[in-house]
Amino acid sequence: MSIGKGLLVLLILANISFGQNYNWIVPNTTYLKLYLADDGIYRMAKTDFTQAGINTSNIDPRTVKVFYKGAQVPIYFEGEQDGSFDDNDFFDFYGTRNYGGLTNTYYDSLGTNVVQYVTDEYFNQYSDTSVYWVGWGGANGLRFTLSTFTSQTPFTQGFSNERVHIEVDSVYSLGETLNPNSDFRYFNTERVTGEGWFWKNLTPNNGNNIFTSFLSPDLYSSPQTCTLKLFAFPNSEDSFTQNEHRINI
Repeated sequence: MSIGKGLLVLLILANISFGQNYNWIVPNTTYLKLYLADDGIYRMAKTDFTQAGINTSNIDPRTVKVFYKGAQVPIYFEGEQDGSFDDNDFFDFYGTRNYGGLTNTYYDSLGTNVVQYVTDEYFNQYSDTSVYWVGWGGANGLRFTLSTFTSQTPFTQGFSNERVHIEVDSVYSLGETLNPNSDFRYFNTERVTGEGWFWKNLTPNNGNNIFTSFLSPDLYSSPQTCTLKLFAFPNSEDSFTQNEHRINI
């Protein structure tokens, strides 16, 4: 865990209307704004507040809250029980970077907005940075539930499951387009079939192979089933050629 990971900015919120859910905002109230670009557990201590210009003497740590995209996220606050924000007090929370999420890709070139497929984008098209807000006052904040469970046989498993994401965004394709003078998809702000970032354009001229490797320690001793997901799209079409495009994995 790291202390003070991310940028802290002091912000005074005014009476502004937002397009998203803003019911958590108390107008004319001071919040701390955090920019996070990596997944992980983040820690904020009393010094992080004071260095941002916050007087912690009036803060009841039990009322400290962390918000992300309009929803409160649970935190663990060490030393909040006495209601005083002391020098050794801190809180931890789990934060994530900004993922792309579920993204529609449209098919019809006639403007009927037919969804061809939906992808769960690992990268956001605009920013990899998430914004978290820290507030205090009012009701007590959301906290993690402390477990009292004790295992009699700890670490019984000598293996773990792992998800490996390998993506190189080198080539951007406009996807399925016809005549640039008549196909509206050249100018459409939505994603159309095949549009997006790709690792490599596979042609006989620039090499038609991609090799990659990764490490995955603590695997199970016997063979297990795994799942492989990839996305590829042809950049040409010849209706008279059988098996024009083939991918071997």
